[in-house]
Amino acid sequence: MIRRRLFAKPEPQPFRYRHEGSLAQIGKRKAVIDFGWLKLRGTIAWWLWGIAHIYFLVGVRSRLSVALNWLWVYTRNQRSARLITRAEHEQAVD
Repeated sequence: MIRRRLFAKPEPQPFRYRHEGSLAQIGKRKAVIDFGWLKLRGTIAWWLWGIAHIYFLVGVRSRLSVALNWLWVYTRNQRSARLITRAEHEQAVD
């Protein structure tokens, strides 16, 4: 806007938000999708959520890295996060 005003160019049209839909992961291999005209839930929605997530990442390297990481976790049936809930010395006593 500042540059347009400095160079006496016309201002763009006012911003208008257009809701394209909602995608949410809600559990292990479960998601919900609501585009208004299409509503899905379950595993198919989870796959579509993953594809959309990867699609909107910036750069081929990021997309490839995330896709390979997810494929590795999916095929090995691993959890994506590891939580440490006790101190190391407490574990040794057990």
